[in-house]
Amino acid sequence: MTPDAPPFLLLHGTADTRVPAAQSARLAEALRAAGARADLRPVPDADHLWAGVGEQVVEECFAASLAFAREVTSTSA
Repeated sequence: MTPDAPPFLLLHGTADTRVPAAQSARLAEALRAAGARADLRPVPDADHLWAGVGEQVVEECFAASLAFAREVTSTSA
């Protein structure tokens, strides 16, 4: 990992039974330590593939993803 790594948005369910949320936390830490941008946003009570949360939470995650993409690809500085 280098500071030239692309920005990462990590949305991870806190109740994920397949991939521990700690893995995303470790990835975010490693990216930041290398000088890259990493935004970690835990999704309360979400299991793997967003199981266990309502449509509103999924829509909020999608909106956050779009906002992040717009922000990091914006040419206005």
